[in-house]
Amino acid sequence: MNAFDYLPHRAPALLITEVLDASASGSVCLARVPAGSPFLDAGRFPAFLALEMGAQGAAAGEASLASESGSDGTSPQAGFVVRIARARFASPDLPADGDYRVVTALLRAAPPLRTWSCRVELTGEVVAEAEISTFAGGTAE
Repeated sequence: MNAFDYLPHRAPALLITEVLDASASGSVCLARVPAGSPFLDAGRFPAFLALEMGAQGAAAGEASLASESGSDGTSPQAGFVVRIARARFASPDLPADGDYRVVTALLRAAPPLRTWSCRVELTGEVVAEAEISTFAGGTAE
């Protein structure tokens, strides 16, 4: 199962550009806000968009959970963000000209609900972090 199968997003809403590592316990991904994004203003975007990067990174973990549980991969589960807690941002906006490193780790699970810690970094500095709770249920179309 490819982690991108769990993301209904396509350009320009798809922010994850590469999955470096993914397992049932978390993921490490690269993300970028693409040129032409409606969120860009003078080469910067609102920091809250880093939460979407984290949610898409959590989807990579969800894909690994499905793979490790023996899912046949024919019908990925649609996922939804149901809660964001403890969100912190280094600044109100972030530069668009960089590859962001998105690190997620599974904190707790009561399937179909899961809570992930998410950290978004740029050049080694943490620019955003939060706990993101997801619900994985239903069939992605």
